Amino acid sequence: MLARLTAAAALALAAAAPAQAATVAPGDGVHRLPGSQSAVIAGQPFQVSGSAAPGARVLVSAAGEARTVPAGPDGRYQAQLAVAAPGWTAVRASEPGKPPASLRAYAADASVAPGASGLSVTLLQQSLAALKYAVSVDGTYGAGTGRAVMAYRKVNELARTPAAGPEVYVPAAAGQGGYKARLAGSGRHLEGDLTHQVLALFDARGLHAVYTVSTGRPGLRTPRGTFRIYRQTWGWNSHGMLDPSYFAHGTASRSACAIHGYPYVPSFPDSHCCFRVPVPDSRRIHAWIRVGDSFTVFGRQDGQPR
Repeated sequence: MLARLTAAAALALAAAAPAQAATVAPGDGVHRLPGSQSAVIAGQPFQVSGSAAPGARVLVSAAGEARTVPAGPDGRYQAQLAVAAPGWTAVRASEPGKPPASLRAYAADASVAPGASGLSVTLLQQSLAALKYAVSVDGTYGAGTGRAVMAYRKVNELARTPAAGPEVYVPAAAGQGGYKARLAGSGRHLEGDLTHQVLALFDARGLHAVYTVSTGRPGLRTPRGTFRIYRQTWGWNSHGMLDPSYFAHGTASRSACAIHGYPYVPSFPDSHCCFRVPVPDSRRIHAWIRVGDSFTVFGRQDGQPR
């Protein structure tokens, strides 16, 4: 879940306007950006609340949308608004004869796509990172963000593409759509979800990271079951595998299976029984894994939900 505006910050806003101040209620669609900036999602409802004279009619507005709401006997009011267009906006609250209070917020664009940059991308990255999808929060929608979006889409059975769109952006910002553990409460372990084509790492605190992968293609399917990581090597090997961590010994019909980096990681099963991971993620995954770690592989080997 994203951090919301703290009580201390709300009090600071109130102090800026002696008569009353618009404040942000926790959990109402207003999110925290770096530098204590606030953000909402363009086109999506959010709430503001504040204080005024008991029974007063309070005009609350943002980007041309306005609501007049009554303050209760305790002087508290709240209103729901939406900002149509992306960009900075001021949320203002005023009652007759008193100066208005305001809260500055950025209306994020839920339709951001690869190549974009700015605060809309930052909020997307924060949302995915909070759900433990492996992504850096740098405000640039590069390949790494695309891989995290792909993993989110796979887990939530959406079209497998690196573009976010509102179907990813809105629920992710609300803290929805995280990977659900197959073996909850099992401590440090790995889970390989063949159906959704993702790899999930768990430590003592719970879910650590989720990555997009590609597993075994027809005729070379990835074996299911619970395994132990039995060997790791660094760098590229003669089979074109980067930083492999082996979990299943070879048989008469297939070679040994490993989690390893590879230049081509499509959204569907395409490997020789291994868990292919994108090259930029390989070193981080390899460094996290330890020999002896438990790895449970499950799901539909064709990589399709149903």
